[in-house]
Amino acid sequence: MGGVHDPKLKPSHSHHKDDEYLNRVITKRVALFESIKAQQIAHRQSVSGDPIKINLPDGTVKEGKKWATTPLDIAKGISKGLASNALISQVNGVLWDMSRPLEGDCELKLFTFDNDEGRDTFWHSSAFILGQALEMEYGCKLCIGPCTTRGEACYMHD
Repeated sequence: MGGVHDPKLKPSHSHHKDDEYLNRVITKRVALFESIKAQQIAHRQSVSGDPIKINLPDGTVKEGKKWATTPLDIAKGISKGLASNALISQVNGVLWDMSRPLEGDCELKLFTFDNDEGRDTFWHSSAFILGQALEMEYGCKLCIGPCTTRGEACYMHD
């Protein structure tokens, strides 16, 4: 009957999956990520936690510690809801990851899915998660990105 899925039926198409390529690329990608992460942790441990002032758009000034306080910490201090929904921040006009420590006195904005910046971040991150899933399942190779609210997307080829 139309629309009923029969698990015994095999797909009419097959996908060539280059496991050797995928293992090499993904291993290299993970090693690069781990290397950068270790460098960042070492740097943070070597710097002081001097007091900083964080200025919010409503004029509120929050206290923090240089290289320790993150935008997520500030969001948690405002409300649990904001901390749960904030996707990206802006520090002195530059987009800033929510878990990246603040480096000094700054102007801080927090963005949720209700803002273009938040939606762009959500779709960008989601595109790479989907891309890796497609890489692993079908052997696609990521070639162009990112995905944003303005319609750009990640493209793949096999």
